[in-house]
Amino acid sequence: MRLLFPVSTIGGSSELGFEYPLPAWAIVLALVGCCMMGWWTYSRLHASDGWKMVLGSLRSLLFASILLLLLGPLITTSFMHHTSDRVLVLVDRSESMLVEDVDNEEGSSTRDGQAEDILDMYQEIWNRIGVNRSINWFGFHGHVFSLDPGGLPTPELDAPGGSRTDLATALQHVLMRTDREPLSSIILLSDGRSTTPHPPDFLSTLRESGIPVFSIPLGSASTRGDASIRTIKAPGVAYDNDMVPVNVEVSLPGGIMNPVSGSILLVDDGTGTVLDRVPIQETTGDGEVVDHTLVGTPTMTGRSTWRVVLELDEPDLITRNNEQVMEIDLVDQPLRVLYIEGRPRWEYRYLKNLLLREETIESSTMLLSADRDFAQEGDRRISRLPSNMDELEYWDVLILGDLHSSSLTSQQSQAIIDLVTSGRLSVMWIGGERWTPSSWGGSGLVDLLPFTAPFQPLESNRLSHVRVLEPASRLGLFRIEHHGGDVADELYDPSVSWTGFQWMQRFDPRQIKPTTELFAVLQESEDGPSFPLVMSMQFGSGSVAYITSDEFWRWRHGHGERLYEQFWIQLLRVLGRSRDMVDSSGVRFTVSPVDARVGQPVRFDLEIFDTTLLEEMGDVLTLLMSGENGTPGGQVELRRISQEDNEYQGFWIPLDPGTVEAHLELAGLDQAIFETFTVADPGDEMNVPAADHGALETLSRVSGGRIIQPGEVNNLPELVPDRSITTVETRNFPLWDSPWLFLVPMTLLALEWLGRRYLRLA
Repeated sequence: MRLLFPVSTIGGSSELGFEYPLPAWAIVLALVGCCMMGWWTYSRLHASDGWKMVLGSLRSLLFASILLLLLGPLITTSFMHHTSDRVLVLVDRSESMLVEDVDNEEGSSTRDGQAEDILDMYQEIWNRIGVNRSINWFGFHGHVFSLDPGGLPTPELDAPGGSRTDLATALQHVLMRTDREPLSSIILLSDGRSTTPHPPDFLSTLRESGIPVFSIPLGSASTRGDASIRTIKAPGVAYDNDMVPVNVEVSLPGGIMNPVSGSILLVDDGTGTVLDRVPIQETTGDGEVVDHTLVGTPTMTGRSTWRVVLELDEPDLITRNNEQVMEIDLVDQPLRVLYIEGRPRWEYRYLKNLLLREETIESSTMLLSADRDFAQEGDRRISRLPSNMDELEYWDVLILGDLHSSSLTSQQSQAIIDLVTSGRLSVMWIGGERWTPSSWGGSGLVDLLPFTAPFQPLESNRLSHVRVLEPASRLGLFRIEHHGGDVADELYDPSVSWTGFQWMQRFDPRQIKPTTELFAVLQESEDGPSFPLVMSMQFGSGSVAYITSDEFWRWRHGHGERLYEQFWIQLLRVLGRSRDMVDSSGVRFTVSPVDARVGQPVRFDLEIFDTTLLEEMGDVLTLLMSGENGTPGGQVELRRISQEDNEYQGFWIPLDPGTVEAHLELAGLDQAIFETFTVADPGDEMNVPAADHGALETLSRVSGGRIIQPGEVNNLPELVPDRSITTVETRNFPLWDSPWLFLVPMTLLALEWLGRRYLRLA
């Protein structure tokens, strides 16, 4: 047939047909009719029977050929089309793939190493999956990208680096890229952890797509959480021989099977010395954040770098978040304390001697009940009380003993209020039997009392013992030790009589101001009520402490000054550190919150205490922001709160995580002011690096797929469905205009004409 008709019209499986087909019986009748008509037309011819037969046959064939042309002859050709299906393979390339929690014969490996082994060790399996179909490879983390195998069965994987994982978007993206080719299935290699929640309709859309997802879970099948150091808080400065508290927030993993245990270390980077160690008790945790306080003493003058290190007994998921660095400045000048007392009570006698004896403290003591000829004691002897702000500002801590409120003028009281408000002075009250606090109710310093009226507290002469509260531990208070380093627990033991206090002021708990923190209380018995002993409150930028008993001198019994002096020195240094952010130039610059996060406002506060410098400043200052490696990060305007105020304030919203430096240059300062802080990404998947195999199981179940464990990859070729499509296309090629077909009747007609001419017929 290819010889009779054009090749372009023939292909596939062909058969002859008609455009206007008749039933078989009708065609037979028509052919019989054609034969009869052909024979009939020559039946009366005067010729031999042979010629009648020849010419009748030619006429019959001519009628038959014309009949076939009238039926519309055509060739019907069937074309078969085969469309191969595709398999999509998605490989997790997020940062959590670097977590080393895959146990193997060699110890442990990362999830990324496990993924590479699955691709490399099962090359033949991937080849079998790709027989008669195509495999498209994709990587994903926060977005999807193609992986080029380069002619090999599997692609080479680059190092993971995505800080986010959006599993739902990755699946939706590849499903939209299927075009018109049938999709067999999706093979997903992931740990299941996604930092972006699934859209509400994601699972229903996945179910309706009918595309099975075969998930190969990476990482540890058993839940292994990540313990980390969340934040550290410590004062920026310390005094010589100071015990500096470092508050550490440790995030413990939740839902784990094996208990977490280990230690938190405070290490001096300069010397490598371990300054303190706190054990972490064994706990299975429930995802909570626990607080620990370490205490260290600086060993070098100037700026020191300390490091907080989390050491666990068992391997942790991520080790990079198990340590943080902080800097602390050792002040080479003594703490300056002014002690004003109304009468020479026992506490006064031992406390003023301690202040004189302690080399890291410069003190002045004023005993108001003394005669004019009495020589006031102190490293800096004074003959009168400071009368104005300039004289008071010299001191770091002001101790007010049992003195009458009339001892201070209104000008002195207002100066103390202003200095405490600005954070340039701290005040400590020591309650007494005569005038403190009873005479201070209507005075100018009444706002510095951490309790409200009435100011005539009840007094107790029953033996009471100290119980230390958590806020004190956080600040490094009441860390009292014997000469050998043993903790002096007997100070808080109700069974030890000599450590008890026999006088105290009893305040109703309802009198304590809401902003007041209790550091220690006194109790007559373990089950009895407790009453405040040491309490503190923040007043403006400064601190105020109140002590309800003057019997700490009893702790000298049989031990000399060792235990007694530790309490007072620790408390004085805590109060003195309220000025730790005010440098020698009279400027304080703070950044809050300390744990800044992307997309959340960061507040900058600048306080200028130098009057001359403040007069030179305008209403708006420009703070320069720079990222890591000094890359510009924009500018922040610090605006003066009011013309009467010495404080500037500004806000900034970080857009990217990393280390940021805030840099401010003031014309009146010799050196620039800067503060470095870290901006964390709240969406960073390494915040919760544990694998989430349950999420993979849900995806597979909803989509009609299943979980394929890494050791079951051999079964994949049998599980992947064949969704290739074979279609049959039928085409009709008419033959009525074919020159070869018209040659048949013309030939028959010519033959008949020749026969008739031979017989000399018309």
